[in-house]
Amino acid sequence: MVEFCKSNDYIPKIIQINYPNNPTGRSVNFNYYQKLVSFARENNIIVINDAAYIDYTFRYYPISILSQGMDNLIELYSASKSFGLTGARVGVIAGDKQIISALDMIRDQFDSGSSKIFLEFYKYFLLNKNIEENRKKYRLRYFKMRNVLQKIGFEVQPLDSTFYVFFKICENSINYASDLRKNKNILLIPYEIEGENYIRMSLTYKEENDLELFEQRMSE
Repeated sequence: MVEFCKSNDYIPKIIQINYPNNPTGRSVNFNYYQKLVSFARENNIIVINDAAYIDYTFRYYPISILSQGMDNLIELYSASKSFGLTGARVGVIAGDKQIISALDMIRDQFDSGSSKIFLEFYKYFLLNKNIEENRKKYRLRYFKMRNVLQKIGFEVQPLDSTFYVFFKICENSINYASDLRKNKNILLIPYEIEGENYIRMSLTYKEENDLELFEQRMSE
């Protein structure tokens, strides 16, 4: 991002990033944030990081952009990813006090706020839920899924962040995913990484027999 702005002699008012990233599943380290924030402050740029998947960082220890301080920075968090409250539409904004105050004034004009019930749920989970349990759960699911995919013969990307797994295929990913849906009743997401064809899968299966059924259908 910094290199792009410098090489194009372009100074934006806002830079919005998303790390850990969806859909790529990639994370960044402390040095990346340090370089970006330094550039932003030198040029009075606001940086907004959508950190919905911050609790599912496996390559590095979970790092917040707010490790660089609060000035010019905003970070967004979501209950739907950290605690599985999908559909609750509840989250947290943290960072620069002046920016948050301005956002609050604007939001007050068009948004009545989230349901109080969901806010209480979120508060309870923040105070009582050990997120490390969820991290261990998804890490274990990754290794189980990786073993199944490698057994079938696929090359699997190392786990970085989020709860998705990517495996490489030797044909057009869109056609491959379409064939799986039509012929094996498996719904997967076609994906491309640096010109290579991949399939993206969610690690949200619940039962062991789900994994066994997947292996059986993929092996047929």
